[in-house]
Amino acid sequence: ATVGACVIDLASDRVIYARNADTGLTPASTMKLFAMTAALTELGPQFAFETILAADGGNLIVIGDGDPGFGDEKLHKGRKETIAAPFERWVDTLRQRGLTSLPGDLIIDETIFDDQRLHPTWERADLDNWYAAPAGGLNYNDNCLDFVVTPSNKRNAPVLVSVQPETSLAKIVNTCKSGGKGTPTLHHAFDTFEYAVSGRCGKRYELGSVSFPDPGLLFADSMRHTLSRAGVTIRGPIRRQRVRRPDGVLPTNLTILARHRTPLADVLGRAGKDSQNMFAEC
Repeated sequence: ATVGACVIDLASDRVIYARNADTGLTPASTMKLFAMTAALTELGPQFAFETILAADGGNLIVIGDGDPGFGDEKLHKGRKETIAAPFERWVDTLRQRGLTSLPGDLIIDETIFDDQRLHPTWERADLDNWYAAPAGGLNYNDNCLDFVVTPSNKRNAPVLVSVQPETSLAKIVNTCKSGGKGTPTLHHAFDTFEYAVSGRCGKRYELGSVSFPDPGLLFADSMRHTLSRAGVTIRGPIRRQRVRRPDGVLPTNLTILARHRTPLADVLGRAGKDSQNMFAEC
């Protein structure tokens, strides 16, 4: 690696240490320090991302705030709960209000951010990896799918492929065979919902996290699965719509049902300590 550094005493402007100080280098993850500092300066240390669950007639509405910690496994594990815990709390809220069968649509508002989910200079070969997951106004499970393959008891039979979070969006092409030597592999053509599992598998194997190209749709579909499993149905389709006005004000005809908050401190901890790119982007 090529290293460049310069340490300056701000009181005296004296250079204490310098190495390749004037060499142009890609700063990489040290840029997170500036993003984190900007967040503390502009938003304040007491800021919290707030995702809103609301209703309008027969529609159920989720208004995103760009919260990268919603459904983040590490943050929820620290709270001794699963990634689906926020959705499960929403189930309780809906049941308490008697809203177990909604005739309308599931509307998602991601307009807190623009439509550019990825920086255009990301190398295409990196885009499947968790560290290149897109950033959205609604995020869930770090905008990734986690794949696990388990072999069948019968040699050469197809393996079982399980996916977290639960979603019907992923199209899995499974040509991986049970038994024998070798390891399973996963291929994803970025910007598609198709995931191909191939190779051989003799024991349970975690293929890890692979990015999903549409964060808002993954959020909504996973939410719908959790609600449906708990007996709460939404009859209409998932649809995108601006609900919050450009000035940030919510329409007065909305019924606010719940608010999920993630403190900025939690987000900065993940971005800085774990070098979590999507958190820093949000």
